Formats: sequence, C-alpha cells, structure tokens
Amino acid sequence: MRAADVEPLRWVVYRSYLQILMELYGPESATGYEVRSPEFMALYLRRDPAGCFVATAPDGAPAGAVFCFAWGQVGWFGSLAVAPEWQGRGMGQALTGRAIDYLAARGCRRLGLETWPHSALVRHLYGKFGFRPVRSTLKFSRPVGGPGEDGDGGDVEWSGPAPGAALERCLAAVGSVTAAQGAASPGEPWVDYRVEVEAPVASGWADVAVARDAAGAPAGFVLCYLRRPGGGPVAALDVRLMGVAPGRGAVAVLDRLLGACDARARGAGLPSVTVDANLRHAEAAALLRARRFRPVYELLRMERPVPGFDPDARSPLIDYSRWAG
Repeated sequence: MRAADVEPLRWVVYRSYLQILMELYGPESATGYEVRSPEFMALYLRRDPAGCFVATAPDGAPAGAVFCFAWGQVGWFGSLAVAPEWQGRGMGQALTGRAIDYLAARGCRRLGLETWPHSALVRHLYGKFGFRPVRSTLKFSRPVGGPGEDGDGGDVEWSGPAPGAALERCLAAVGSVTAAQGAASPGEPWVDYRVEVEAPVASGWADVAVARDAAGAPAGFVLCYLRRPGGGPVAALDVRLMGVAPGRGAVAVLDRLLGACDARARGAGLPSVTVDANLRHAEAAALLRARRFRPVYELLRMERPVPGFDPDARSPLIDYSRWAG
C-alpha cells in the first residue's frame, strides 16, 4: 500500500462494511457508520507500512485492502475489505493469504482476527485458511463515576502526542508490563504492544497512561482513543488496550487506571468509558462486571491452531485488548 492508495481505499472500506452491516443488521444499523478519515488510514500505514496490502482491479484501481499488525509473536489482521462489485472473485482469499504469509514471516506464532459473530460468509472465508472460532471479545461500558469511585487516578502519568521523554517513559513502561505478563505465562506466544501504543498516540488519536508501584516500577498501562475513525471526537472514552503486571496489588492498580479513565472522560465531557475484553481473560472480564461495566457489543475472535497453545484456555492475566481495526 502506498500513500496515494489511502483516498480510494477509505471509500472501498466504507462501501464494503456498509454492505455487510446492512445485510446482517438491516438499514438502520448503518446510519451511524462513517467513512474513515485520511488521517485514520494514514495511522494504519504508520503502524506497519510493510503489512498493508492492496488488491487491484484490471485497470489498476484499488479494489480491496487488508491491514496487518504484528505484536511480538502475536499477529492479527483487520480490516479486510473488498469493494462490493469485486466480491466473489477471489480477492478476499488472496488478501487473506497475503496477510498470513506476511505475519508468519514476521515471526508471529499466534495468528488471529475478529469479525461479526453472525456472518456465516465471513466465517466460511476464514475457515478455508484454518481459522476457527475461539472466545468472543466483548465491549464493556459503564457511565462515568464520581471522583474517587475507583481512585481518582491522580498518581497515573499521562502522555499525549507531543514527542519527548514522557512518551518514551510510557512506551518503556508498556514493554515492562507486557514482559511481566509474558513471564507469568511461560510457553505462550509473547506480545509487545509498544508499536500499537506509539502510533495512535504520536498521531494524536489516543493518549496513554502508566501506573507505577511504590518503588516507581511500571505496574500497569492504558491506551485510550479520543477520536473516531472518521476523525471526530469519540462518544465515550474508548479503552483499546489495558494491562496490569501480575502480582499482589494488581487489582488495586486496575482500579487506579479505571479511576484515571473516569477522570479523563469527565475532563473531556464524555458520559461513559468502554473497555474491550476477550473472554479468554475471564477474571479480567469479571473484574469489569464487578465494577458496573456491562457488555454492549460482541465480536467473534478466530485463530489458527498453534501447537502447545490453547486460545480457549482461561488466562488469569488482567489484560484487555481489541483485535479489531
């Protein structure tokens, strides 16, 4: 994918997804769907330029695209879109195959995606490549609480888009927390969220915050999106990633991060906070429910089998991540 492809492809993505939404949920479901801004598409390119691929029509015009993301040994792809007039001609399969090859070449052992749970056609496409349904990802939401409900988050360090020492400290802390999570799960494909954090923060799309323990060591982090794909402000503070280092006091760290999110939402005039949780992390999801978060949206996660790794097995980590672009 090249920068010149951004403008035509954002309309390809829009028309492709609009069609699927209308087929699955009816015309009224598509009223809130918006075309992605050029800046948001450029953000995808910034995350992994070599992992963004285009399918072209015979006249050379972009007709489909797929975006890949490599998080250490965990790789996923999405969005995958093909213009409606070119669907059914093998473009989706070609893009899927290219994404798999690319992520495997990057050293990703665990390959996955997220899609609509009720689309038999999409499940059939990915099933051809060995992907099978595993545990769902739920978007949880709760109204913004009053100051101090989960802690005021005043001891949490935030970093915005300005490059500098604050962002570098936050990125180092993200690496430290995910390394601690990996050490607590030996044998599992290891994950690295730093690129996924750096790109949207540096692009002005999100903010990142870090909580530290009494000794100053990183204990948790949260990545919050403040802009929608169309470029406008979000309707709720959108937590895309959140992780807590294992050990004593982990739940208290989570509460500090949630308190910081509430304070951030109040400051931005947002009425609620949303957090994505895959049900493999059952304890993490239960912690949200105990804190008045309720599920409002579901995505189906599909993965390819990995020897020695069971994506359906429950994980005790306090880890929240969204695999949806």
